[in-house]
Amino acid sequence: MANQIKEALGRGIDGGPASIIGRVWKRIREANPWQVALVQALILVWIISAYAVRFDGNLSGFICIGDRFISRAELPDRVCSIPNSHGYDGQFFYFAAHDPLILGDWQKRMDVPSYRYQRILYPALVHLAAFGQARRFPEMMVGVNALALILGMWLVARFLRQNGRSPWTAILFGLLSGLLLSLFRDLSDLLATVLLVCAFIAWERGRPGLMALGVCAAMLARETTLLVVPLLAADGLIRRREWRTAVLLSMALVPFVAWQYYLNHVFGEPAWHGGAPNFERPLVALVDYTQQVLATGSHTSEQAYLLVFLVSVLSLIPLACLELWKRKDALAFALLGFSVMPLVMSRYVWVEPWSYGRVLVLGPALAFIVFARGGSRLYWIPLSANAVLTVVTLAWQGLLF
Repeated sequence: MANQIKEALGRGIDGGPASIIGRVWKRIREANPWQVALVQALILVWIISAYAVRFDGNLSGFICIGDRFISRAELPDRVCSIPNSHGYDGQFFYFAAHDPLILGDWQKRMDVPSYRYQRILYPALVHLAAFGQARRFPEMMVGVNALALILGMWLVARFLRQNGRSPWTAILFGLLSGLLLSLFRDLSDLLATVLLVCAFIAWERGRPGLMALGVCAAMLARETTLLVVPLLAADGLIRRREWRTAVLLSMALVPFVAWQYYLNHVFGEPAWHGGAPNFERPLVALVDYTQQVLATGSHTSEQAYLLVFLVSVLSLIPLACLELWKRKDALAFALLGFSVMPLVMSRYVWVEPWSYGRVLVLGPALAFIVFARGGSRLYWIPLSANAVLTVVTLAWQGLLF
């Protein structure tokens, strides 16, 4: 009798609650990635709509245009600007969208035009999406980033499912704090991160052509993604012992190098001369910033963000070391490199959550790919920390209460 009861409980009574719940749970867990992407899209619509309320629904508020670079009279009536302010970096992408080929005089409104124009992919896509109509640029700046995030999350969900993981985990990727901060300020970090993650998924799936295309696009979105090129090339030559990856990556460099040459020709100086130094002696800027935030009267939200952020990124370092010891491939090297990056960032990065939160998002983003391909369950520590960080971010921006 005991065995019969045990067997009945194991398989569930046909049509009974246990059987129904089991089937429903299985269908939810094995959802199609497009279903997950639809849920992500609905969440993003809510987040964008809630954030836009502070600008009375005007999406140009995301740009943060300061009147120190362009006067109120030079902007359309419906475009928001901040009086007596230098604004934020999104304004330079907005200016570049008006003149992506640098044929006019919009560069005169930028602080360091050669440096700003390096990241041309985002404003160029905005220009194309708006069909060159400037009145549509504010909406398209939000739309391009939102669409990139949804498509990137779909690819991550698909990769998770192909590797036997629940595709719903990809929702955490689509809600990474650094990507949301980039979305809120119309910045290119989101696009560059998504493209690089897609490139590594293609590399992991044995699609070197798509991998090279993703890396090429990522470099034109943010030049610092160039760091992964030697890692991928070395992996192809040394570990896989084939030349195809190195050749494709060399071809992927051509548009980036050509654009850098064009910028040097237009502005008379290398593009990288204008950027603030992002690297410093290990731990100096991080320790100084942490002491400042915790010892002074900083807002509770900033303190909470910093503490959770440190857990999310620093917990990746031992996991990346373990992955490198097991695999010794390009993805493991990249994860380790971006995981230790918080330790060597300068005071120009460790200045506020809007800065370090988005600049250092690549480590947590790549963690999803490593986890999907068979990483330890210990990856749930940084993944869960990032989920908490998302909640902190939304609460900090007043979107939860």
